[in-house]
Amino acid sequence: MARLATHGLRRAARIRPVQLAVDDGRRRMTWAQTADRVARSASALHGLGARPGDRVAILSENSATYFELYWAAPWGGTILAHMNTRWAVPEVEAALDDCTPTILLHDSANAGAAHAAASRSRIRLVDLDDSSEGGWNAMVDAAAPIPDAGSAEQTPVALFYTSGTTGSPKGATLTAANVFSAGLMIASPFDLSPGTRALCVMPMFHVGAGTFLIGLTAAAASIWIEPRFNAARTLDLIEQERLTHSVLVPTMISQLLDQPNADRRNLHSMRRLIYGAAPMPDALIERAMQMMPDVGFNQGYSMTETTATGTSLLPADHADPRRRRSVGQALPGNDIEVRTPDGAPCNDGDVGEICIRGPGVMAGYWNRPAETAAVIEHGWLRTGDAGFLDADGYVHVVDRLKDMIISGGENVYSAEVENVLHDHPAVAECAVIGLPHPHWGEQVVAVVHLRRGTDTDPATLEAHCRSRLGGYKVPRRFVLSPDPLPKGGSGKILKPEIRRSLQQASLDGGAA
Repeated sequence: MARLATHGLRRAARIRPVQLAVDDGRRRMTWAQTADRVARSASALHGLGARPGDRVAILSENSATYFELYWAAPWGGTILAHMNTRWAVPEVEAALDDCTPTILLHDSANAGAAHAAASRSRIRLVDLDDSSEGGWNAMVDAAAPIPDAGSAEQTPVALFYTSGTTGSPKGATLTAANVFSAGLMIASPFDLSPGTRALCVMPMFHVGAGTFLIGLTAAAASIWIEPRFNAARTLDLIEQERLTHSVLVPTMISQLLDQPNADRRNLHSMRRLIYGAAPMPDALIERAMQMMPDVGFNQGYSMTETTATGTSLLPADHADPRRRRSVGQALPGNDIEVRTPDGAPCNDGDVGEICIRGPGVMAGYWNRPAETAAVIEHGWLRTGDAGFLDADGYVHVVDRLKDMIISGGENVYSAEVENVLHDHPAVAECAVIGLPHPHWGEQVVAVVHLRRGTDTDPATLEAHCRSRLGGYKVPRRFVLSPDPLPKGGSGKILKPEIRRSLQQASLDGGAA
């Protein structure tokens, strides 16, 4: 049986056994040590009752242990289901209900949320930070390594969750072939090699971090893992460890540049900075290129459903201001078309829906065949994004067909927030939109019209949202409208009109 999912790990352990594989500040391991630890971790999961095909959920900040579990799950034939640490407890509950895991692994920072979310189920909880005799590390140390279970091409190996426009979490099911292909697809565009010394600060529950780590493993590179992003710490690590690569969202890049004396730091080791997950303002990328002239910038456009493989805007493309406004060309192995509403290919320059076909396209949404069929047609994934192709095959994204807001690199679906707001007894109707923000890329804004005879205030609405949603989804601004919201002939709220009104009010210096 093919062993596609873990091929990169086994190859790294074979060709670079004594090279540093991972360092998270608590543990440093070579590739040989990492492979041994993965085989023991897979054995420990079996000892806890996980069987081939079972889901093993994880709710944790970044760590070397998390990295091991990326590989231990497919090594033992299980499926690793990634839980977003920024979710509120009800959101974690919904994801657990969806994938019905046997085990929920968590770190100490997320112990409270894990226990609360699993309180009404029979999921076995395991604290990854438990250093006691019966804790996770002791179990792994005591476990006998097991052989790789093997994984046929279409074997599911991971679930990365992405909220749907209805607000319910959907698990993008990634297969062994997806994982194997993703590592190969990004190696050349991102210039990954055994000499790469990479920093992972993106949350590992995000597929963007996952695919970066998969590619680094396939390249037998060395990886420094931080639990979370800290701008000052990131600059220190680049200097101290002579790091060469990292993946950041634009907000993180902005924070790096804003650090005191950032322009005087020794960042000459950096060869490649990959960014994506949110719109990159022109002023920010120009500032970054001026402050870090030796760094090659890569933009990546993708989504969870494509295993974070879509397009790449290479460093050489950044020299051309016109190309810099695009998201690059298709990664090797991908086909990209822009289609009209009836599915016909658009002419170059004409706006339509961006569609992707390639080895990174997911098998589907976990246990959601109807929703899978709505986005995957004959191998083509409908992204829900509007854009166009130019004559040279560069993809330009001009809008998002789905009402999605990207704030600080996190996807926020307006319908999900609106559903929560509608549950408040004072809310008659509402619209949640994204407005440009110099730091976060976009800011989540809620416009609310209250029911007659009721009263509330923004602080109360914020508290209501915060009790039900992850903090990044909570609107940063609430606008109470005395009038019903504008609607079209079909009765649909006209969000573009609301957006224009708020932007104009901001320009005029008045309140909307």
